[in-house]
Order: sequence, then structure tokens, then C-alpha cells
Amino acid sequence: MMKSVNPATGETLAEYSLLDEAQIEAKLALAAAGFSAWSALPTEDRANYLRSIAAVMQEGKQRLARLIVAEMGKPLAAAVAEVEKCAYTLRFYADEGPALLKPEAASFPNAEAAVHFLPLGPLLGVMPWNFPLFQVVRFLAPALISGNTVLLKHAGNVPQAALALEDVCNKAGLPAGVFQALLISAKMVTPLIADRRIAAVTLTGSEHAGRSVAAEAGKALKKVVLELGGSDPLIVMPSADVPAAARAAVKSRMSNNGQSCICAKRFIVADEVYEAFREAVLATVAGLKVGDPLAEGTDIGPLISARAREEIHGQVQSAVRSGGRVLAGGTIPEGEGFFYPATVIADIPEGAAIGQEEFFGPVALLYRASDRHHALRLANDSPFGLGSSVWTRDEDDIAFFTTGIQAGMTFVNAMVASDPHVPFGGVKLSGYGREFGAYGLREFVNIKTVVTARPLPSRRTIVTAPCASRASMIVEIAEIDVRPGTEDDFCRGVKTATPLFLEARGCHRLELKRSIEHPRRFRLLVNWDAVQDHEHFRQTDAFTKWRSLVSDFFSAPPRVEHVTGLVAEDRRNNGARTAVVKVAEVEVFSRGNGVETTLLIGHANAGARFTTGLTKFPPGASAPMHFHNCDEQVTILDGIAEVQVADMTDRLARHDSTFIPAGLPHRFVNVGEGPLAILWIYDTPHVTRTFVDTGVTVEHLSGGDKVQ
Repeated sequence: MMKSVNPATGETLAEYSLLDEAQIEAKLALAAAGFSAWSALPTEDRANYLRSIAAVMQEGKQRLARLIVAEMGKPLAAAVAEVEKCAYTLRFYADEGPALLKPEAASFPNAEAAVHFLPLGPLLGVMPWNFPLFQVVRFLAPALISGNTVLLKHAGNVPQAALALEDVCNKAGLPAGVFQALLISAKMVTPLIADRRIAAVTLTGSEHAGRSVAAEAGKALKKVVLELGGSDPLIVMPSADVPAAARAAVKSRMSNNGQSCICAKRFIVADEVYEAFREAVLATVAGLKVGDPLAEGTDIGPLISARAREEIHGQVQSAVRSGGRVLAGGTIPEGEGFFYPATVIADIPEGAAIGQEEFFGPVALLYRASDRHHALRLANDSPFGLGSSVWTRDEDDIAFFTTGIQAGMTFVNAMVASDPHVPFGGVKLSGYGREFGAYGLREFVNIKTVVTARPLPSRRTIVTAPCASRASMIVEIAEIDVRPGTEDDFCRGVKTATPLFLEARGCHRLELKRSIEHPRRFRLLVNWDAVQDHEHFRQTDAFTKWRSLVSDFFSAPPRVEHVTGLVAEDRRNNGARTAVVKVAEVEVFSRGNGVETTLLIGHANAGARFTTGLTKFPPGASAPMHFHNCDEQVTILDGIAEVQVADMTDRLARHDSTFIPAGLPHRFVNVGEGPLAILWIYDTPHVTRTFVDTGVTVEHLSGGDKVQ
């Protein structure tokens, strides 16, 4: 039997029967069956389900908040904030998840390579009671957007929260089997982990629970992520804003009734500001209200159970026996409910055993540090390593502590908090693996390498550079942030605009790298000297000419200073001139048979030195055999091309380039299953095309060219 008890009154709110083996088997089978359909959905479709879940939670936030107040005792305002944070997290992964899960290009000799992020299968989540909705959503949102299904084994004292979240998902229309709550005992976790249908497991909880789950996952050779306890240090240095640090320290330590893994539990304060900080903390603590969590103005509600209160009070008494002094609180109040006052203990001797424990309640430990080296020793004198907070205005202090503290997170002049933009997790006995951010999203995916072989480059007339030379220099042109929701449009625009006038100036390869932690941030990179490293090309007469054409670019590389939508503003280092590429203003030239050419504008053409453009071929389409009055460089932007030059044929894939001297007959054929896009660059603004079959010569992109 599973009971829901109100910790503010001790009243039993509800009782639930545990699932039997047949019921557990049915839910496992449903999760496995649901995975097949869920993982096959497009990522954007899964994102829409997450948005629906967020909307249902937002709509019912008052009801959900009151439920978790009744079941675990946090103040109502904190409960409402928890529900809102759940909705925020779901929307984050709905908005950012699809881009983070897209395949990433990789380098592989003489081949196309990419890294794919694919779902694993049904996941088991073993979750705690202290944030009964948010702790679940923190792993649920990335798991669902990745294509996994989820089985939740929630803490035994919050069954109503588990069932309420399942109900929210059902109301949002989530397909059967994608998320299910299991009302089971802790002993049933072992056979679940061993079941072949469970792909991986995640646990947030105690060190003891983490060891048990990790052992079972190890036996089954399954991935596990553990977010365990913490004894976070909050360090205050002489240059700190002491009143602000004291307010943040008390807020962090007493939040969630002191029952949070990332509460600041140990205040480590420099001698110079110790007295001022202590008095500020005690004054703030004295103003905290302990009582009914539903009442307005309550700061601290009850602990989760009578046992939890007994444990925290026993730790306080042990600290006193070790030499500590209670400066505030430290006594069990009379009356119903499992309340405990805000407590501050000072002067615990260094090395005392009690100082190595996690205090999971509203109890702060106050330490004095002689200097920053002493403060760092105290901070690291803990078996835990989850979060940490440093308060200082000194840049040397910041560098010293952010690299020296043994923790998964360090916040400077701010209290530790979790947010889906950045990874969350710890080291040492605080667990391993990460939640949140791109790293958390990719904990439960198959990071799959896909390599597709392609023909070796020709050593004859066609000059091919299939990938960046090891000796080449990679130059960053820009770091660009784009508006939410415009990422895909921006990528398409960049492929038809900004890179093209840069590549026209001799950059063989251009890459658009997406930031892992900031999905709307892109880095624009060019391969500086890839062409000159090609031995065959260096032996041609065209090499000297090519280098002279691009020498001015290399002497003053452009920097993209501003991007709005698909408009790239490019300035020389000296700010002398500006060229703007606007895709919407570029005329598309139809050659018939679905072949379209776009003449590009901007630096490359406006300078009257180059002619550049993009030609797209539908599958099976080709251009007639022809030659030009000038040298031509062609780069494959997308698709697979068969290029015929005189009596020779070669095949080029994405990012391959070929150099075709003036007067040499050639043509391109789309031999791939999808569209072929090629970038062409001529070294003069006056280009003619001569068709081999007819002998007719026309101006490039003229009316006569179109007829041909």
C-alpha cells in the first residue's frame, strides 16, 4: 500500500494499491510498443506534444501547486513556481530540441561522415519527492523529444503527484505508452532495470539509492545517470557585497524547506567580513516565518516526514557534540506537523565527521576562512560535489575558485539554480552524468556515426579537394545569433548568401557550426588555404592567377558584424566599405527542365572582379556540354554530381570542389536522389558560354543563354 500524507498535519490524504506483476508487465509491454511509433514521429511532431503538455500544466497550475503542497509541504508560492518551471522546461526542449538532435557533420578521409542522435527505447526514471513535478519533467522533456518512452517510479510519499503528471500527459494527447507512472515499491526497481525492454535508467535521490541503482544497471550493462546529494559551499570573500551574499545564502539554504540538493549548506566566509555576514544572516533568519505552507507569507513549511525531522535534529545535536554552537533555531517545535525552524550552526571543527554529511533540512553551517586558499580547502573538504557559489568582486578570486572548486557547477555572485540552457550535475558522491542542456539531452540517445564512402579525387584535369587540408588554417568569420524560430531559415539563407561571396574569394570550404549550449548561435568558419595544398593544382598555370585573385581577401579578412534574418552586413577591418547580400532581391534565372541559376550580389560581384552564383538541378537534370572564356571554380553545396570534362568523368559529393580552366568543355549531371546545388565562380565579370553541340557563343545568363 502506498500512502499520501500531509506533512503539515500528519493526515493521510489517500492510499493506493501497488501494481502487481501482471500490471507491471502490461505497462512494460505498452512502453515498448509505444516506442516504435513515438520514435518514428518527426522531431517537430514530438515537440508539439511537449508544447501541449506545457499548456495543460500552465492551465492547471493552481490545482497542481496545491496538490504538491498538500503532499510534500513546500510553500504555495514555491509550488506555483515549480509548475511554471515545468512548463518553461517543456517549451525549451520543444523549441530547441529539434535543432540539437539534428545530425552533425564530421570529417572522415575520402568519405561523407555525420553523427546522428537516435532514441534508445523505454527509459526508467526513479525520482524523489522534494520537487515532485519538476524533477520528473527535468528528465522527461529531453527523453520525450529524443524519441524515448518513459516509465516513472516516483517516491512512495508522492503518489498523487505521479498520477497527476500522468493525467496531464493524457490530457495533452500524448500517445499510449509514451509516459506511464508506476506505483511500485523500491524492491521492484531491480527487476525493472534487468528487463531487456528497459534501455537505460536515471535516478535523482540519495547516495544509498544511487549506489543500488548503479549496481543493478552495471549488472545489466545499461546506461545510468545519477543526480545525488550535495553539501554545496557558499564562499564569501572580502570584496563581496556582503548584504547581498547573506540574503542569497539564506534564500538558497531555506528554499524548499531546506530540502534541495543544490541548497547552499555550508557558508564559508573570509575573516574580514565574517562578523558582518553572520549578523546579516541571523537577522534574515529571524524574519523567516515557519508555518502553514498554504498561508500567505510562509517561508518554511514542514519537512516531508517525522523521520526526516528526527534525522535533521539528530544531525544538529551531533554538530553540537562535535563543538558547534547553535546561533539560531535547533529545537523541535510543539504541535502537529513535521516542522523544524531555520537553524544556523557555527564553529564546527574542521575535519569533524558531521561536517561530511548532507543536512537535508533548514540548517546552515557557518565556517570562518583565513584566506582564499583556506576557503577552497574547506569547500573541497566534502565527499559531495554538486553545486557551489562564490561571492567576490575580485577577478583573481573568480578565476581561483571557478577552476579550484570540485563541483559540477559554480555560480559567481548568484545562488545556484537549474536551467535547461546549461548542464546540471555533479562529481564525487553527487553522482555522474548530466541533465539539462545539450549534454543532458544526449545522455539517453544513441550517438551514432554514419560514414558514406565516396570516390577518390581525380589526379587529372579535374582538381578536387574533398575535405579541409590538415595543414590549412581555419578562420572564424563571424559568430551570429538569430531570432528564435528562424534557425532553419537562417541556415538556408546562409547557404545561398553569406558563404557564397566569401567562397568566391578563394575559400574552398565554409562551415556553419551550431553552438551546443546556445542553439541559436552560429559560428561561420572558412578553410583558408585548402586549395593551395592540393599538389596537382599547385602545378597548374592557374594556381598563380588564383592566388592573386584572393590575396586582397586574405590580407584583410571580412568580419560579419550584424545579421538580421537573411541580411548579412560585411565590413572590412578598416570599415572602408560595406556589402549587403539580400536573398529576396536576387533574380532566379530558369534554364528549363527545372534547372535554376541564381546570380549572387555583394562583394564578389560588386567589385567587378568575379561572377558568382548558384545553380540547382532536380534529380536526373544536366547542363549541355559547354566551355567558358575564363577559369571556373565549382563547389558542390548539396547532392551528388557527375562532372564530365572533355573525355573524362568524375563524381563529386558535398563540399568537393573542381577547377576547370578556360576553354575546356564540361557539364554537370545530377546523379543523386535529391536536388544538386553547385556554387560556381568565374574570375571575370564578363563571362561567355560556348555550346559544343551548336558552336553558338552567348553571354552568360543572357536571353540567348536561356534559349540554349
